[in-house]
Amino acid sequence: MESKWKKCLLSDVSKIDTGFAFKGKDYTEDGSLRVIRGKNITEGFVRWGNDAKYWDLEIKGLEKYKNNIGDIVIGMDGSKIGKNRAQISSNDMPSILAQRVGRVRANDISDQGFLWQIINNEKFELYIQLIQTGTSIPHISLTQISNYEINLPPLPEQKAIAQILSSLDNKIELNRQMNQTLEQMAQAMFKSWFVDFDPFQEEEFINSENGNIPSSFEVKTIGDYIRHQKGFAFKSKWYQETGQFVVRVSDTTENSINKNSCNKIADEIANDYRKYALNTNDIIIATVGSWPPNYSSVVGKVVRVPETVKGGLLNQNAVKLEMIINDNKHQALLYFILKDKRFLDYIVSRAQGSANQASIKLTDIFSYQIPMIENDKLFEISQYLEVCIAKQNKALKEIETLTQLRDTLLPKLISGELPVPEVLI
Repeated sequence: MESKWKKCLLSDVSKIDTGFAFKGKDYTEDGSLRVIRGKNITEGFVRWGNDAKYWDLEIKGLEKYKNNIGDIVIGMDGSKIGKNRAQISSNDMPSILAQRVGRVRANDISDQGFLWQIINNEKFELYIQLIQTGTSIPHISLTQISNYEINLPPLPEQKAIAQILSSLDNKIELNRQMNQTLEQMAQAMFKSWFVDFDPFQEEEFINSENGNIPSSFEVKTIGDYIRHQKGFAFKSKWYQETGQFVVRVSDTTENSINKNSCNKIADEIANDYRKYALNTNDIIIATVGSWPPNYSSVVGKVVRVPETVKGGLLNQNAVKLEMIINDNKHQALLYFILKDKRFLDYIVSRAQGSANQASIKLTDIFSYQIPMIENDKLFEISQYLEVCIAKQNKALKEIETLTQLRDTLLPKLISGELPVPEVLI
């Protein structure tokens, strides 16, 4: 390590605070000032969508809880504390901070980008795992975050390290944004064809169980087209550091799967359970989960298997689906059928369970009714959706490659093991 580097605590080089105890009953569903709560923070970014809440009331001292672009926010409760951290971007503004969310801001001897790299890595995760308290719901405190020990280089070197790593982060984020755009484009096209029926306005519309539909359509159930495989209850005692990964419902994100959080089992054991192996573009539905508004783990949650997770084994409480029409797969079409809000509303209406957990029967899933057309126009829209999905898979593959490079460089740079080129300092 360079001689000019020094050991210090995170609190020595930053201001660390938390947010205000806003009352949930005063949140609104729309507005200009979003509230960053613990459930909004996921691994590397702030999640909004159905989890967005707004604050429109004036309170004393509100200014101190307003966030800045670049602020680092850390979830302080839950099963993923240590992993749930993010850096606020322009897309998250304007926003304010709620209680039980830590916020880190650099002071005059540190660089905000460098501090983000210090926190956004496995060493910080391990530290949090070692000092967390609580059993059913783990917790950390501001004091524990403040006492995290780091190695601090001179400010010019901090900026150089941040520049190298942030260039990779920016490329990763660009690919993520492209995927979001592709998702929105495909959803809009699906809605145009199968909800608004825009290309079929010249046809006669007929009354059906799904409302008025073009005469070339008929109402079907998705069970008419589905092949399925339920997941298996892999034993936790089989889990180890290496081997084939097992995909649990808790490993799913809003639209995909977080490979890094998956447990692994030995290849010899995995070979006996190949029927549960996932293929690229398989559609997974969570058959057990929470009730709304906890959408991150809601029963009926739908995700698509990316190429990067091909071969993983599906755990219990989920089912994988394939849509076959006239001997052809239509996975992209199935995905957007099930991502439509009408499907989630249907699942919630059919689900059973306690106040804390809901479940849905496969027969109820397969009974879901959809307007369907089986002619050349079906293949036209399906092909468009497949192209969008293929582009997303390509971007996800690049994200994985860039992430691996970043994760290799990061510990070497922030420890001083890998010198920073002088031209960057």
